[in-house]
Amino acid sequence: MVAFRFIPGATGGASVARQVIPIPTPGPDECLVKILAAGVCHSDCSILDADYQKGMFAMPNPFVLGHEGAGVVVSVGSNVTEFKPGSYVALLGTNACYTQSCGACSHGLDNACLTHPYLGFGGDGFFASHVSISTRNLVEVPADQETVKPSIAAVSTDAVLTPYHSLVSCAKLTPDQTILVIGAGGLGLNTIQIAKHVIGVKNVVVTDIRDVSIKAALEVGADHACKPEELDALVKEHNLVFDTVVDVVGNAETFGSSLQHVRVGGLIQIIGLSTREIPLPLVPVAMKNVTIKMSAWGTNSELKEVLSAIATGKVKPQVEERSLEECLDVLQDLATGKLKSRVALIP
Repeated sequence: MVAFRFIPGATGGASVARQVIPIPTPGPDECLVKILAAGVCHSDCSILDADYQKGMFAMPNPFVLGHEGAGVVVSVGSNVTEFKPGSYVALLGTNACYTQSCGACSHGLDNACLTHPYLGFGGDGFFASHVSISTRNLVEVPADQETVKPSIAAVSTDAVLTPYHSLVSCAKLTPDQTILVIGAGGLGLNTIQIAKHVIGVKNVVVTDIRDVSIKAALEVGADHACKPEELDALVKEHNLVFDTVVDVVGNAETFGSSLQHVRVGGLIQIIGLSTREIPLPLVPVAMKNVTIKMSAWGTNSELKEVLSAIATGKVKPQVEERSLEECLDVLQDLATGKLKSRVALIP
């Protein structure tokens, strides 16, 4: 099968290579899944950078890239009873152990379990035609492929799951709040929909530097949207007080804006990880009594909730489909900011 693999560099950094490798054979507790779609994420670009890799776990060996996937079960291992050939599944890349001896899994944080390498970040991911995957990383899609397209199911495993976990489990947003969302790219638009249509937040305000993103934010349910330089005027005009600021970008500038605009005693929830580190101004944070939260990805049980929200039309991710053979071009376009929406690769 054709696969696009992460090839570590001798002195740091990495490259991506198109290779032909054997279709894997599933183990006793695994399923062989024919991949129907695999989402492309900024993280797929970031892990190729040596400096970014310093903040992650070691990835010394080649592996198939891609951590967002959906497909159909082709065959099952001898111990598998919960899935059967033909099952339509979403592929969760977190790869948790789910044991009670695990400090993460025993606290319901299987998204933070590093017992096994994340799929697409050390373990073989989904930029290929097939993957052999443990049943613990599979969630059945509660709809057919016409209702929830494979490209939608694929990106739901990160681009929807990540903001869902951040808003529901970490920030614990409630309907009576007013929130500010910074950044309305693909992840930001999903964040807006989760806040507005799943949680029912009464007032969702969005800021982004791009006109097209402002328009898209309003189309998916934002109550107000503007450019950063217009935000103070909007706040004054509508007498807004932000209980929570959700930073979907994650850099020094957007954190500064988050701190400026969140209310005293409010919460800053950081989703975006566009830089390795940001300065933390201790006195301003302390004087405002602000809580800062961060998280990565989401849990198996939350993915089931995400897929249900998508199947019922509460969240409608925007996804562009491209051929798997265009993987290198898509990664280049994503790294240089040319893509306007989330892309799913179709083998």
